[in-house]
Amino acid sequence: MKESHHEVAPSQHEIDLTHADALATADAITTFRLAVKEVAQESGYYASFMPKPLQSTWGSGMHTHFSLFQGNRNAFYDSGTEAPLSKVGQAFVAGLLRHAREITAITNPS
Repeated sequence: MKESHHEVAPSQHEIDLTHADALATADAITTFRLAVKEVAQESGYYASFMPKPLQSTWGSGMHTHFSLFQGNRNAFYDSGTEAPLSKVGQAFVAGLLRHAREITAITNPS
């Protein structure tokens, strides 16, 4: 884990993980979620990663930042465009949008 800090709502925190390959990151996220749920349960609490579990307070959500490097160069960055997103970055976002329904079936099953 890189760092952790409190966000806006009660019990709302942001956890920043260090950049790693996809498998190592997936393992770190899964381990983190399991550890948080177990510690909360042992303390008589329930940890939820739902976007808005309580109607009366701020919502939360688990989000992911993506990066892609070719050697030491950020493949998503292009300073020569209005919004500095390279052709590779644009294609990546287009793929996410095109396959959002299928991705959601895996990343948000419940």
